[in-house]
Amino acid sequence: APVIYFEMVIFISFMTTITSSSISLEGKKIDIIKSLPISEKNIIFSKILFSLIIVIPLMLISDLIFLIFFQVKLIDSILIIIATIIAPTLSAMIGILINLKYPKLKWTNEVEVIKQSLSSMVAIFLGMGLGLISILIMINFYKMTYLVIILQLLIFAIGIVILYLIICN
Repeated sequence: APVIYFEMVIFISFMTTITSSSISLEGKKIDIIKSLPISEKNIIFSKILFSLIIVIPLMLISDLIFLIFFQVKLIDSILIIIATIIAPTLSAMIGILINLKYPKLKWTNEVEVIKQSLSSMVAIFLGMGLGLISILIMINFYKMTYLVIILQLLIFAIGIVILYLIICN
């Protein structure tokens, strides 16, 4: 059960890309935000943090319920909690970069940006792809569960560092 839950955490995290439309939601007001005495980097990271403030606490509550209900071993609990922090962070950073690449600043209704923009579609399909790849890797290497989980978390952490460096430049 912990492995299935771990993969659910990864998949749900990659499907929850609040940041994939956060720049586009500024719309015509983007010039006002750019004129503020705040660096673009700080604006971008504030949008990432906002996403994490919404997603991570809810997922941690879900983790807590799962861990207590199924009386999960300590090592599994630690890996699940790490995944709950790392996966949404990577997802948020991917989402913001996609939205910076494909912004939709001219819209009449917020639904257009959230449900119908190219950046949202790319982020959702990329998230689905990453989640499915994670699941397929786990299925194919099930006998090496802990090694696979640790390698996945390490790859996600490296991805976060790389995306952080990209955002900073």
